[in-house]
Formats: sequence, structure tokens, C-alpha cells
Amino acid sequence: MKLLAVLLSMLILTSCTFSSKEDQEKGEKTAVPDIILERAEYLLGQSGENPIIIYGDKITFYSKDNRAELDKFSFVQKADDGSIILEGSADGGLINTKTKTLNLEGSVILRKVDEGMEIISDNLIFDSENEEASADGKVMVKSKEGNFSGEDFKGDLRNMVYSFSKMEDGNINL
Repeated sequence: MKLLAVLLSMLILTSCTFSSKEDQEKGEKTAVPDIILERAEYLLGQSGENPIIIYGDKITFYSKDNRAELDKFSFVQKADDGSIILEGSADGGLINTKTKTLNLEGSVILRKVDEGMEIISDNLIFDSENEEASADGKVMVKSKEGNFSGEDFKGDLRNMVYSFSKMEDGNINL
């Protein structure tokens, strides 16, 4: 009788959960990083081109998603002779490692040193392969030609052509 009571109490205290394959697919997928680097250096580019060297306090890589998350970082791109072509910094960002696009956030500065141009904003998307930049919100551009500020910036850094959807202020140096 005691044995029967113990078996019944075990059966009552034991619970089972059933879930279908559909329930598992509906659940949120958690992205797990492949590697997390602190005080790291990362080269964004391929052989035969001048890569962008990224120095980050923390770089988290998700290879399945072709992305890397950045905390407090700076970057530089050098010409073959060692002179700086491009440099910048931001509080945080995201790199698409496949398309080589950088989404920069927080105190963004991007300088095209060889052209004497600087872009300052709260956020910026930089397509490193096409050398195109765009930013929503307020943006300031300083260059040899003058200083300009406005909203919703788009720039072709190869040809040094840029525009704002709304110009707030500017001056041209003659």
C-alpha cells in the first residue's frame, strides 16, 4: 500500500509539457555571438584594396547574420603610402560584414582627410565600397569650400557631391 501511495504521489507531482514543432518555430530566436573581442582591431576590406581599420572597445561578431556590433570605436583608412584617407569615430555601431556598410550612432564624426571634409551627426550610414554616406536628422559638413548644416544628408564622397533635404545654414569660402 505504501508503495502504491509513493507511486501515485510521484505521478501527481510529475508534470509534462508538450509542444509542437509549430510552437518552437513561433518562439523568438536568440542570436548568440560567435566571438566577443575587447580592445580589438578589425580590418574591413579585402586583399588588393585599402581596408578600413576599426579599433573598438568591444566588437561582437554574428557570422550567420554577417554583422558585427561595435561599442566606442574609431576607424581609419590609409593609402598605399601610409597617408590617411578616411577616419572617424562613434559611440556605437553596426557593420554589415558582407556589404561593408557601417551604421554609426552617437557622436559620429567622419573625416575624408585627403579632401579636407568632415561630417558630424548623431547617426550616419557609410557604404565603404561606394564611398556614400547618408544621415537622418541634423548634420554638419565642414569642408574647404565652406561649412553647411541641415537635415537628412546624402553624400558621394568619391565625387565630393552632397545634399540636404533641408538646408539650415551655410557659408562658402571663396
